[in-house]
Amino acid sequence: MSFYTPGDYAAGDALSAAKVNRDGYSNMTWLYAQYPQRATLYHDESVVMNGNAITGTVDTAQSYMTFFNQSAAAINDQFTHTVRLGAGVYQVKFVGQQHASGGIFEVDIDGASVGDGFDAYSGATQDNADLLDTAFVELTTAGVHTITVTVYDQNGASAGYELRLTTIELIPQVGDL
Repeated sequence: MSFYTPGDYAAGDALSAAKVNRDGYSNMTWLYAQYPQRATLYHDESVVMNGNAITGTVDTAQSYMTFFNQSAAAINDQFTHTVRLGAGVYQVKFVGQQHASGGIFEVDIDGASVGDGFDAYSGATQDNADLLDTAFVELTTAGVHTITVTVYDQNGASAGYELRLTTIELIPQVGDL
């Protein structure tokens, strides 16, 4: 990532309100000349759109020793994340826990389907499971993108609709680094 350096700053200069407003607030290129090319989002920072609040559970076998889910889980639970990323092709990866109450979910980015039928069910609990790692998305523009996740069904053997997540990752593909 490269940064824009304003031309009229010198080492030891005092910052004036005018310079901070011009370079910090009015000119975002002062902060970013390029958009980030990778993101790791933590599920506890999701915004619930439908259903109950997100709660955390300590699980020492899970990455970061925790997972998060909407509790109590129900059909049509939905949450969103927003992320600022550059244009490019990204692998979409969800890391969490597969378990006996796992639901089936779908993922959209900016209103376009990334895929559905992703099943968080497993008869035996599996920590640090790749709940989704086969989806790819092309972001044609740089900027703020919205990820929407909806739990819409359950496996016939599942006892519920839970989606226990730790992270959502957007990983750039080789040509887009």
